[in-house]
Amino acid sequence: SKLVSLTVLILFTASAMSHGPVKGSNKTYYTEFKFEYINDKIIIPIEIEENTYRFVFDTGAPSVISNELLQKITVTDKKTLDLKAANNSSFSLELVTVPEMKIGGVPFKKTTSLVDDKMIGSLVDCLAVDGSIGSSVLEKSIIQILPRRNLIRLTNKRKKLPLDKKNATKLTLSGSQSQPHFLLKVQGDTNVKDQVFFDTGMHGLYNMSNNQLGKIEQVNFINSDNTKLIPQVSLVQATFQNVPVMSANTETSRVGTDLFKYGNVTLNFKNKKFHFDPFDKKIDLARINHDAVLDGVKSKPTCM
Repeated sequence: SKLVSLTVLILFTASAMSHGPVKGSNKTYYTEFKFEYINDKIIIPIEIEENTYRFVFDTGAPSVISNELLQKITVTDKKTLDLKAANNSSFSLELVTVPEMKIGGVPFKKTTSLVDDKMIGSLVDCLAVDGSIGSSVLEKSIIQILPRRNLIRLTNKRKKLPLDKKNATKLTLSGSQSQPHFLLKVQGDTNVKDQVFFDTGMHGLYNMSNNQLGKIEQVNFINSDNTKLIPQVSLVQATFQNVPVMSANTETSRVGTDLFKYGNVTLNFKNKKFHFDPFDKKIDLARINHDAVLDGVKSKPTCM
C-alpha cells in the first residue's frame, strides 16, 4: 500500500543512505535520449553491464530494482533491513549497491537500491519495468523533460540548456531522497503560497494538502469525490485558471505528471532551480479540450 511504501521510505532514508550521495561523472556531460510516457509514468532506458533495462523516473520514491533484475546483474554491499509497516507488522527488504548504471550513456557510480517487487507493484507486471530511479541519483545533475518530443536532456552544466530565467523559480530539495519542491501561488478568496512536492510518480495535476486548502475561505466542490475548483494557480509565468484540485491528508501538497501536458520541465538539482516553460502562458482548464491539447503528449494507456 502507499502507506506502507511511505513508511519504508522513511526507514530507508534513515538507515541506508550512509553510502552518501550518488554522483555522476566528474567530467562535463550532456546527453539526450528518448523516454516512454505510459500511464502517466516516465520510463527511461538505463544500461547496466551492457544491457538496457526499463526504469520509472519517480521523484517520490527511492531507487528500487526488481528481484528478477537482481538475478541478472552484479551488486555489492548487500544488507537486510528489518522494517515495520504502519500496522506494526514486520517484514524485511534487501538493500544493495549497483556498482555502475548508465543513464543516456552517463555513468552513475554506486547507486544504492532496495530490492522489492511490491514497492513498484503493478509497474513490474503491467509496464514491464525493471525498477525505479529517484531524485537522489540525479542530485548533481540537471534533467530537462520535453514531453511533446518524448525527449530528456541530462547534463551537469547549466549553459548546455536553453533556459529562460524568467521561467525559473527556487527548487528546494527535501531529505536524503532529494525530493524536489517549488512554490505555487494559489488565488481564491484568500491568496496562498503553497510549497509543493513535484512527484513524477503521481498522476493528476494538483493534490492540495488539507492544511493549505483550509487557508482558502471558499472553494467550490465540483463532484462527489471532493474535487475542488480553485480560481487561479500561478507557476512562474504560467497562469492556470479553474483548476480542479484533489484534497490530500498530507503535510505537503503535490503536483503530478499532468504538468507535462502544459509545458517543458527542467529540474536543476545541481543549482537548485525549477524551470517551467509553458506551451501557453494562460491555461483555462475549464475550457481545454484535453484530447486536442495532449497531441503528442498523451500518456499511452495500458493494463493498469
